[in-house]
Amino acid sequence: MLRLTKKEQDSVMKFSSKYISVHNEIIKVEKSIKQLEEKSSNLVKELQDCRDEEKKFMESMSEKYGPGVLNPMNLCWEKKLNENVIPK
Repeated sequence: MLRLTKKEQDSVMKFSSKYISVHNEIIKVEKSIKQLEEKSSNLVKELQDCRDEEKKFMESMSEKYGPGVLNPMNLCWEKKLNENVIPK
């Protein structure tokens, strides 16, 4: 059996330390990815919930004021005009 020189041993130790460090960083990145995937999933659900709430709100506005649309600039309900009726 041949004994490695001190310089060679140091090189092996550097490799080993580097492998361990890189491996630990990979684990951290994988954990972060998992957390981001969970957050993304939660945000997608929150967005869908918001869309559902908006849809219900718009339906209630139509029931209350009749067919129309909400003007986001002035926050007024603009009734849809029937194309067959001449406005007065």
